[in-house]
Amino acid sequence: MLPRPDRPVNIAGISHTVHGSAAALVRDREVVAGALEERFDRRKFSAVFPQRALDFVTRYGRVGLEDIDAFAYFMSSANFVQALNRPFSERLRFYPEAYFSFPNYVLPAVHDPDYQYVEQSFVTGGHRRRFYYIDHHTAHAAQAFFASPFDEAAILTLDGRGDGVCGSLGIGRGKHIEQLVRIPFPHSIGQFYSTFTEFIGFTPNSDEYKLMGLAAYGDPTRLYDAVRRLLVTHDDGTFELDLTYFAFYQPGPKKFNSKFVEAFGEPRRSDEDPYGRFADIAAACQKVTEESVLDLLRALYRRTGLRDLCYGGGVALNSLANGRILRETPFERVYIPADPADSGVAIGAALYATCEINGGERPRPLLQDYLGPGYDDDHVNEFLASNNIRARRVEDPSAAAAELVAAGKVVGWMQGRLEFGPRALGDRSILADPRRAEMKHVVNTKVKFREPYRPFAPSVSVEAVDRYFEAHPSLSAPGSPTDFMIYVLPVREEQRESIPAVTHQDGTGRVQTVRRETNPRYWDLLRAFEQITGHPVVLNTSFNVKDEPIVLSPADAVRCFFSSGLDHLILGDQVIDK
Repeated sequence: MLPRPDRPVNIAGISHTVHGSAAALVRDREVVAGALEERFDRRKFSAVFPQRALDFVTRYGRVGLEDIDAFAYFMSSANFVQALNRPFSERLRFYPEAYFSFPNYVLPAVHDPDYQYVEQSFVTGGHRRRFYYIDHHTAHAAQAFFASPFDEAAILTLDGRGDGVCGSLGIGRGKHIEQLVRIPFPHSIGQFYSTFTEFIGFTPNSDEYKLMGLAAYGDPTRLYDAVRRLLVTHDDGTFELDLTYFAFYQPGPKKFNSKFVEAFGEPRRSDEDPYGRFADIAAACQKVTEESVLDLLRALYRRTGLRDLCYGGGVALNSLANGRILRETPFERVYIPADPADSGVAIGAALYATCEINGGERPRPLLQDYLGPGYDDDHVNEFLASNNIRARRVEDPSAAAAELVAAGKVVGWMQGRLEFGPRALGDRSILADPRRAEMKHVVNTKVKFREPYRPFAPSVSVEAVDRYFEAHPSLSAPGSPTDFMIYVLPVREEQRESIPAVTHQDGTGRVQTVRRETNPRYWDLLRAFEQITGHPVVLNTSFNVKDEPIVLSPADAVRCFFSSGLDHLILGDQVIDK
């Protein structure tokens, strides 16, 4: 434990993985800034060192390197000996499936400068700082628990793989986390789901949300038994994969092998219709995943007896599975970070280090996700003038947006600070009228340029969520999973015809609850829309087109506006018409 300085403590968290990199700043136990590198370099899932994101968080926090008390880097594999030892031990344990694992894993790592670059980047100008190298799933658990409002909670983490582990069960109390069980790779729900993602023709470790959306169009019973055989759940809630179907350790890019193909037929070509057999496979995979997660949660409850749950890791992005937690397990409250996957643990690593430095005081809860750069009206006006872009100023941007959306227009909406996580929560959003069923097709094909089966999320004022959705009472509390659009709820049958554009094929919606205290301008927009239409609900999707990151700046927003089918763009109080 480091002695606490007389001034506020500044801790920078770093996440740097092949699935994306990010930086965050925690000051005096509070997360004040955070951003993903992809938002700056405009490469989705950018895996370069997050230098631009780090520059932003330090600039926003008005600190220099000399003011940073510690850097928290999530991955104990910065210890190169551990990085070499892990694949070797796995090779012995899972022979012969793991025969090729050692050279496949180690040869790229030998040439990877990450291990040296982290410290070389920061030990500059004579300012040597403390470094925390934090185990992958410890960082996931720290983000889920320390950012939550719970003083004591059960903790579950699940992902594809990190530091040789793909899941953990634990307990958080105060500023301490105890890990009870660590699930070793390769028995990974994340890898199981990614394998089916790849088989159906999507990009693994990237397009899992496409499989989740497609699942609603399939029959989960037709291939359920075949899929269930691949993942066996034990009485204690733990599970094992039948490794004879998978190619995690074999040479080549695919996660599945010939036995997998014998069971499910030839994999889908990129130009092939994803419906029919592939939709049934997606539905069965989703069903087995949900069952496995719920079995594990019930076992965690039996082991801990705690009513509150904190849940992190990439599998926690599966909002369909999340939506069953409060309905089908004994847990009464749940906290899931806005970005529970690898980028988000830049925050988790920093929070973990904060507990080490602050001697007995745990971090403050993180109940909102607006942590990135923001642009004030002066910046917007200067940008528009310098680029000769014609715009009109409005006194009430929320009312103006509501009127346009109610008139059937698709609106780009950029306000306030950029969201940290993968979901647009009303600051970098594309908005449309949920009452018009055709909007699902219009926004998918003419604006986002993406697959027609992809669903859209409803943003609803928190006061009205029970009116439209079958919501658990605990979701009314600030920081609930619905605040982060990471939780699916059934749409009430009597409301499905009133908001068809945000009601998915299976009668559900991935809900975002909007609170006046966290996003007043977006809440005002919903209120204005209700005054016009009677419904405080709008269709909300991220402000980007297919395969691009969410827009960061006015320049990004304008570029996206003119290259897509958007009708209007609202930047602050300026409206650009097409």
